[in-house]
Parts: sequence; structure tokens; C-alpha cells
Amino acid sequence: RDSGCLYALEAYLADHGRTLEDVTVAVQGFGNVGSWAARLMAEQGARIIAVSDVTGAVYNADGLDVGALVEHVKQT
Repeated sequence: RDSGCLYALEAYLADHGRTLEDVTVAVQGFGNVGSWAARLMAEQGARIIAVSDVTGAVYNADGLDVGALVEHVKQT
């Protein structure tokens, strides 16, 4: 797991009086680091609205099911 992205974002948001529950996130690169960052941020309340990788991208303004997306990427 790569929680460095999560910790950096949490620190940045704290400096601005916000939390992960206040933000929407787009992740460019849904490989090992990006997929873990998305999972960890989603677990802490961030809404992941878009992810992309070399094969394409998905977007949903209401938020993506990151766990289901990780499974889909593993399968395909």
C-alpha cells in the first residue's frame, strides 16, 4: 500500500481547514500506487469521481465504486 499520497493530501487539507470528506478526486494512473491511493482516500471519505490509465478512463460525478473498479481492472 502507498499511503504517502493519502498523508500528504490530509496534511494539505488540514492546513486549509478541510478533510477528505470535503473533496472530490480524480486519479491519473490507476496502477499499483494510484489504485491504492484511490482506495485509501475513498475509505477516508473522499469521493473518487474519475480514474484513468493507459487503456482509458472512467468518470461518474456521483462517485465511483473503487473496489469494484479495482476488481474490474484485475479481470480485464
